[in-house]
Amino acid sequence: MILEQVGRYGSMTLMVFPLLVWEFGFATVGEFFLWGVICAALLLAYFICWGLYFRKPSRPVSLWLAILPSAIFILRGMFLRHWLLTVFGVVFAIEHIYITWFNNKPGVGSR
Repeated sequence: MILEQVGRYGSMTLMVFPLLVWEFGFATVGEFFLWGVICAALLLAYFICWGLYFRKPSRPVSLWLAILPSAIFILRGMFLRHWLLTVFGVVFAIEHIYITWFNNKPGVGSR
């Protein structure tokens, strides 16, 4: 649980402040465009999953709600070649998905 918070706040901080990065930015305009399209698609999927989850909570949807923001952190780190952000994103992903899996057991807390 502590590692999840370390990953979460480390990722959020490094998305705003490019700490320990000497060259920060996308390699090409095409790479920036590709990242923008992928990020927009992931955010749209995230909002759709929230709508589905509010209608009927389920383990598969809750797992997607854990995977999608993790993917955004990791992809941003990879596209920007910000390896510390990528590491924090992976730590967050592993812990967040693990916690979500065990907190959403079938039959527990379902309506």
